[in-house]
Amino acid sequence: MVIINSFIWPLVNLLLLIVIAGYYGKEPLQQFLSSYEEDVEESIDRAEQGKRQAQERLKQWRERVQNVDSEVDDIISRGKESRERLQREMKQKAQSEKEYIKRRVQNSAERERERTFQQTRKYMSKSLVEAVKSAMMSTVDRDDHRRLVNDFIKEVGDES
Repeated sequence: MVIINSFIWPLVNLLLLIVIAGYYGKEPLQQFLSSYEEDVEESIDRAEQGKRQAQERLKQWRERVQNVDSEVDDIISRGKESRERLQREMKQKAQSEKEYIKRRVQNSAERERERTFQQTRKYMSKSLVEAVKSAMMSTVDRDDHRRLVNDFIKEVGDES
């Protein structure tokens, strides 16, 4: 009996405590549980919203990566076009400079040829005059010599 008494009274106390706690603590406990449930639901909503935002950002970043790839391809393409254009321009410039130098060389050669021709003509004229003079001195008298020289000068012209 002692065992039952020692077991029953604590059990009665416990039941009495549960009834009193249930009677007076039911409303605060419900408020606490309701508040806790709202907090949990709100946290779940925020987590889902964060997940949606993260998925949207991931989608935006993937689009940006695709855009970057296309921009890189575009930049590479423009770089190749620019390189080809510069190569064409450089070839054209080199060709025009080549033509310019060629014309200058041709002009210079023509001037040199003309100068050489003039010098040769002058030298030949002097040599011819000297040869004719020598030949005439031996066979032509002084009056004939003057007449021949004057005729020659009129015909050829004075090159000096």
